[in-house]
Amino acid sequence: MNKIAVVLVAAVAACVCADTFTPKKLPCSFSAEMNTSVMGMLLPGHMWGMQKGDAFYSRVDSTYGGQVMASTITRCDKKNDEGKCFEHSFLMGQCTDDYVDGVNEYDSPFEYVTKETVTCPVGDGDCTKYCNKDDETCIIANKDNAVIGIEVAAEQGTVLITLAWLDGEQFTTEQFALQTCNGTNMTAPASPCDDSSSQSYGSDSSVTPKSSSASSSMVKASFIAVLAALLLALF
Repeated sequence: MNKIAVVLVAAVAACVCADTFTPKKLPCSFSAEMNTSVMGMLLPGHMWGMQKGDAFYSRVDSTYGGQVMASTITRCDKKNDEGKCFEHSFLMGQCTDDYVDGVNEYDSPFEYVTKETVTCPVGDGDCTKYCNKDDETCIIANKDNAVIGIEVAAEQGTVLITLAWLDGEQFTTEQFALQTCNGTNMTAPASPCDDSSSQSYGSDSSVTPKSSSASSSMVKASFIAVLAALLLALF
């Protein structure tokens, strides 16, 4: 075998070929019970979202003892010059305002290189676990291709977020009203869903999921770090 052939064989052997998994599309409004666990510790929470075209809103609350300990609200009705969406977060009294990509990561395409059958973390039966090339982020999808689990590697160990999607939970855009870190009140935005907030999860929607980057982490690393730090502080 000549040198060129050896190089080509080595290159093919070293290649980690990626594929793309596209989760089940979410309706215009959606919500889920969201639990976060790391090192055997569990932090309950809740997630609400609305999306229609470029109108995207989300809120995630993490609770302990019935009190909201951390919250992150993203609103795309306020953008900076780069077109990024306003995001307000607080953790145990610490406030942060920033601008982020307005992408609904729960039904965006996810690039993976490995997949395996695992026991579903929510519900019964088997699920499929998709992992990116560094195994730093994995998503777990059920037989309907709905994302019900997200694993992210963190300094504290693997963080697992589970999503128990709620069918037709009623909520309004008041969930996305907030007071910024400098004290400015942001009243509730207009609903992009009109009267469609009663849609059940998995029903048809006109929304086309925005494609996240090839290295999408599904959930921002900063959010994972906040939850892991909160768990360690509470237990």
